[in-house]
Amino acid sequence: MPLAVQLHNVFRSRLIGAFWQRHGLRVIPTLQWSTPESFDFVFDGLPERSTVAVSTVGVLTDPVATALWRLGMSEALERLRPNLVLLYGLPMPDFDWRGTEWIRYENKTIERMQHGRMRV
Repeated sequence: MPLAVQLHNVFRSRLIGAFWQRHGLRVIPTLQWSTPESFDFVFDGLPERSTVAVSTVGVLTDPVATALWRLGMSEALERLRPNLVLLYGLPMPDFDWRGTEWIRYENKTIERMQHGRMRV
């Protein structure tokens, strides 16, 4: 996506999160990035030493996406030092979490599709 669209999506995500927080909801930020050029704004404003969420869905089958995920997640660990990462999807093979605790949440839809049990 063009840089302007990426910036707008981050702005929109932060705005919605702030709105929900103002209305008493607990918000867990979802980490998303594109290339290293996005790192300066995608992690900006997120709390340090907190719980964050991240997804590997759609990443593990593409070598470029895998490399970018590894770069971005390493950067997030460095900048945000999260206490806990909620991981949606399969774990990234041999990824160094640098001692950060993480919990995996399964993607039931993808698993059903892979096992031929998807009902339309």
